[in-house]
Amino acid sequence: MRYILFALTLSTWTLPGCTQSDPTMNKTTIPLFCDPDKETAEYGILVRSDLQGRGIGWALLNHVIDYARTEGIKRIDGSIFAENTKMLTMAKDLGFSVRPSGTDRTVLQVSLTL
Repeated sequence: MRYILFALTLSTWTLPGCTQSDPTMNKTTIPLFCDPDKETAEYGILVRSDLQGRGIGWALLNHVIDYARTEGIKRIDGSIFAENTKMLTMAKDLGFSVRPSGTDRTVLQVSLTL
């Protein structure tokens, strides 16, 4: 199946805990891979460990959700390590369903119908 890539680029100083003067964090790009019919898309978010706990993940995931809705995408999916309880809690709080990822017990799949 052919996929289209949407790369959402944000100025990180609009995110919690980031300032315009931080040269290492001047942009954040979130990949969003979508099928041509916009039925499903898969996102990828990674927050540097020294920046975790500042609400950046929440802001990024909310931006992905808003962008996907605007684009008419029907469902977004993601993969989360089972040990990443913060991200799993955030996904559940935002309405994502959580299910096992086949035979790999270290990864869970999350989905949000828009």
